[in-house]
Amino acid sequence: SKCVSNLKQLGLALTMFLNDNDEKMPQSFLGAAASSSTAVTDGLRWFHLLAGYDRGIDVTVANRNSLSSALSGIYLCPSEGNYFGYNSEPGKAKVNYVINWYTSQTPSSNPAAPAGTVIGRPLSSMRENPSEKIVFADGNFTYGDGAVADREKRSFCPGTSSGRDAATHWYRVGLHHNRRANILWLDGHVEPKAYNDFGGDAASTNPTYNRLFKWNSADKDE
Repeated sequence: SKCVSNLKQLGLALTMFLNDNDEKMPQSFLGAAASSSTAVTDGLRWFHLLAGYDRGIDVTVANRNSLSSALSGIYLCPSEGNYFGYNSEPGKAKVNYVINWYTSQTPSSNPAAPAGTVIGRPLSSMRENPSEKIVFADGNFTYGDGAVADREKRSFCPGTSSGRDAATHWYRVGLHHNRRANILWLDGHVEPKAYNDFGGDAASTNPTYNRLFKWNSADKDE
């Protein structure tokens, strides 16, 4: 399908990015904590970082419109009608895939990032099977709490504020393909997952959640 092809191409882009960036993942938010108003309304996202690397554009807030315009069609699943949008600038970043929050290094990670920051997480901190770790997934930009008002926050998964529904979404993961989500895994393969495959809530009490998202058992819940 087109979505599977997109995710495979994103996987290739990620591999090149890793090779040129000391094996560090692209962070979900650039330069500020995800909870800060600056990051939410004015900041950059993981897809700006990949687009800037691919097109040779400096990744700065001043270049955000240029970075958004450089995004190619591989960032859009055709089965999800909506996509990421800054409330202040709707429609300028056409992306509806989401990145696993735990592929970024944050103050809640092990090892932790400096307080108030989100940085690229080194592959060396992966302590479990990469074939079972989500990198990119179909995103949900349509259903759940704040589906429209909070689209500028939906660049990563999981996100507990969006909730879950067996027919449509699981914590910002969109179930667009016969109630399944296409997923790019850390080892580079693409494989879908159904609602029940996520095992319940996005919380450390759910061992499936820990296995699919967290890079090691000491990571705190998103």
